[in-house]
Amino acid sequence: MSPKKTSHAPAVERALDVIELLAASERDLALSEIVKRSDIPRQSLIRILNTLCDRGIVHSRQAKLIPN
Repeated sequence: MSPKKTSHAPAVERALDVIELLAASERDLALSEIVKRSDIPRQSLIRILNTLCDRGIVHSRQAKLIPN
């Protein structure tokens, strides 16, 4: 993930952190693993992941998240 700094758009920073985390992983990640690896609250993470899925950026397969 990127180094933390003051952001003009924290929600965008969080979404990009999730995308980077998924892209850097060598395997599919479960929600619980993403929660552990990020500093993002679970409910916020769920909303981010739902949006990324809706936009076709990631998809889920048997409760795992995979970048497209």
